[in-house]
Amino acid sequence: MTKEQLLFQIANIGYSTSYGRDKCYATSDIASKGTWRISIFGVYFAILAILFPILNTVSTIAFLVIGFAVLSLYLRCYTDEKYINAAIKLQAIERKLQNLYFNVKASDSDLSQYENELKKLDNQQKDIAISSQVLGSDLYAHIKIFWAKKINSQWFVDELKLKFFFDKLPFSFFLLCLLIIILLICLLIALFISNHLIEIGYATSLIDLVSKVCK
Repeated sequence: MTKEQLLFQIANIGYSTSYGRDKCYATSDIASKGTWRISIFGVYFAILAILFPILNTVSTIAFLVIGFAVLSLYLRCYTDEKYINAAIKLQAIERKLQNLYFNVKASDSDLSQYENELKKLDNQQKDIAISSQVLGSDLYAHIKIFWAKKINSQWFVDELKLKFFFDKLPFSFFLLCLLIIILLICLLIALFISNHLIEIGYATSLIDLVSKVCK
């Protein structure tokens, strides 16, 4: 293995380790804060139900209660301390990989010792990594790596020549954008149909139309 190949390999494993670390941090953050965020949303909905009695229906309340319960049970599966512990261990390995990278870059001697150290660190990070992560952790992890802590990741970004759209943005980001576009299109269609129904006299206002549809 040449020096250039070894540097690329270290940076590649460093990227994987950093990504695994931030996915663990993201999962722990989403799961730990998700429950009280759901509670806050429930309080907001209760206030809206007081202001708009149309929302205070049995079907709407039952749907939200079931939704909150399912979401809370889902998040509770990821509140285990193992995610924080794994993230701390992966962070230590990532720092060792960074030091190894710069040592190799400055070295002109035999690379076999560095190759053995790389294999050892690679096996360690594979043993620690956790495959089961909460939904949305990949996008959150990319934000942590390339935006919140971009100085710490610059060494493997430069070596791997990571591109903005194809490497720094996960596939889930594009799916989210597609979902938002679809929701906006559906909203525009709904507004168009609502205005048409109001114009033909089916309802006097948007609130009146919603109340008739929900009956």
